[in-house]
Amino acid sequence: MRFIFEIDKQLAPIAIVEQKLSDNNHLDDFNCDSIAFLSSDKTKDLKNPELISSIIWKSFAITQKFCLDNCKVDLIVFNNNECNRLKLSDDEKASVIIHELGHVFNRNPQIDKIPNLHDCLDKGLNYNDAKQKTKEEKDNDELYADSYVVKNGLKNELESCINKSLDDDAYSKMKETLKMRLNFIRNNNINLIGERKK
Repeated sequence: MRFIFEIDKQLAPIAIVEQKLSDNNHLDDFNCDSIAFLSSDKTKDLKNPELISSIIWKSFAITQKFCLDNCKVDLIVFNNNECNRLKLSDDEKASVIIHELGHVFNRNPQIDKIPNLHDCLDKGLNYNDAKQKTKEEKDNDELYADSYVVKNGLKNELESCINKSLDDDAYSKMKETLKMRLNFIRNNNINLIGERKK
């Protein structure tokens, strides 16, 4: 993982992430050059900060495609302020970062097969059905990312993060998905094998 600003590497959860991935033979995922890491408070220092999804200000972290030094990377933006607001421990913050890595290394294989508006028009498909399928597969993608966290030994910390989100009004629009994720993790239905993001 490349750190866009050196200070990012000094965040305490980074050492926990490195250790957990090492313990579970996933350290190559952490050392991948096509992943970049950035603290949300440093986005203003980027050349194109407006390209960072505004969702970051309402969440713990996001993963998005980003062009960095003329190379496409999966950029993980970590919102330490939001994590601190909900009083996440360093281990819980590590589970957030590993969840975001899960969006890259244990991705729902169906996510890229969902028809977009152009596909629907071109193939005569029902766009409302496609939108519903998109929501289902995006929810499933969260489960694949959660599975990656559990495989790397932070199941309890992930559960705690989700519970803290459920207890906070700022996450009220996400409650249905958060409850689904929590139920999935608690019932140990968490052995989803995905694929690496293309």
